[in-house]
Amino acid sequence: MVSFMRTITPDPEVLAVIVTCTEFGRLEDGSPVARVDPRLESPLLERTERVFAELGGHWDRQRNATVLPPGIDPDRLVEQLLDGGSVTLKAALVLSV
Repeated sequence: MVSFMRTITPDPEVLAVIVTCTEFGRLEDGSPVARVDPRLESPLLERTERVFAELGGHWDRQRNATVLPPGIDPDRLVEQLLDGGSVTLKAALVLSV
């Protein structure tokens, strides 16, 4: 198993959207979700969704939201972004032969 750290630093506009225009919640199974205000301008909305994808999220058309990986705590995510403007993720890669 190989572990590594990855830092994601959204631009200031995207950071503002994540903090002020994003509603976080949880699905029935406990997975975190993020819903960005759909009234945002398309380029800004796409940049914001790209950051969530970099965090490991995937778009769920049925829920009209981005489903984030189970290890992401939305409260901690926002706290890290407000404190330092970036978030660092620890990831592991398992190699099999």
